[in-house]
Amino acid sequence: MKHIDDIAQIMSEAGVECIDFLYHKVRPVIQKDGIKYEVLIITAPDKGDTSIHICAKPSYAWATNDLQVDESWRKTSFNHIKNIVKSEIKRIYE
Repeated sequence: MKHIDDIAQIMSEAGVECIDFLYHKVRPVIQKDGIKYEVLIITAPDKGDTSIHICAKPSYAWATNDLQVDESWRKTSFNHIKNIVKSEIKRIYE
């Protein structure tokens, strides 16, 4: 849960409850089980949560999926999500 706590801390220090990419022309992409997803919303996990909630659009459909990013995801995926969060917070506040 260290990765989840790190992301929660980054978002809480910035005072952000969720990060919204709905109106971005280019959205960040994450991949799970060979399927690419466009990230629409990342919701900040609360202290002690065991997953991060991400609303995303899969590349194969015009619908949204709710992804629960938990410890079963790869470390590189957590690092990618952390980088997405950091860069968006930096873009918003700088």
